[in-house]
Amino acid sequence: MVLDLQLTTPRGCRGIDDLVISIRQAKSGRFRFGPSVPGARPRHDGQRIKRWCRGTYRGSVVSTDQFAPDDAEELANGRFVVK
Repeated sequence: MVLDLQLTTPRGCRGIDDLVISIRQAKSGRFRFGPSVPGARPRHDGQRIKRWCRGTYRGSVVSTDQFAPDDAEELANGRFVVK
């Protein structure tokens, strides 16, 4: 099983690559992510972004099967704002 953190950026910003989170974090049932969270390293096309765009980001944690990636299940979702 693989867990991906999928972020949707504000309108007018470049997209961010999906991130992989640890199973240990997933078992806690709480997912924290945002510009102030240590270890958050968002990337675009493999390159680390230099700074966050202003606006509302939406994130969801999706579980996918390694051998059947079409079977995805959303485990959690949320949003945060960058000012």
